[in-house]
Amino acid sequence: MEQALKELTGVCSDEYIYNELVANNQKFNFEMDSSLPYSAGYYPSTKTFKFRDNDAITSVKLKEEFFHAYQDYFYDGGTAQYADSGRVNIEFEAKLYQDINTVLEISCCTAFYDLNIPKKVRDDYFSWVMSIAKNANELTSQTYLSWLKRFNQYHSEYSSPIHSELSAPEALYSIIDSSPCF
Repeated sequence: MEQALKELTGVCSDEYIYNELVANNQKFNFEMDSSLPYSAGYYPSTKTFKFRDNDAITSVKLKEEFFHAYQDYFYDGGTAQYADSGRVNIEFEAKLYQDINTVLEISCCTAFYDLNIPKKVRDDYFSWVMSIAKNANELTSQTYLSWLKRFNQYHSEYSSPIHSELSAPEALYSIIDSSPCF
């Protein structure tokens, strides 16, 4: 855990999120749960990070889960309220955050990684993420909503009604506007 956290805080925007959570006295639990159907997750109702096993504790997994913790802190009333309507909003914003930060690495573009997604869609998404990484002003609400709808279409595991109050990536905008990282 220490090594994954050290790697995480070595990235400007991840360190910003971590420091914001600490500065705002956010407390979390960390648990191992071998029954998890996926390697890691953040549970907003209990403020708990869960990992399936030791191999799941990586800076890559922490990046997305800490972003979910930041969303939980940032959005009024937390993110547990979006478990049904809005789940796709929460998940896509977290994936986009991760993709913007890894676009120049081999691990980019988790939001549209599936080879069953048409290559043109994957390529267009990569181009959009690359443009945001170069110029954060490329992240417009209108284009975001368009990609959110595509994400909902292609990812049944996250599919839910899109919540209108989350149709713009406000948590991500907050990080872009407030941190020195973008």
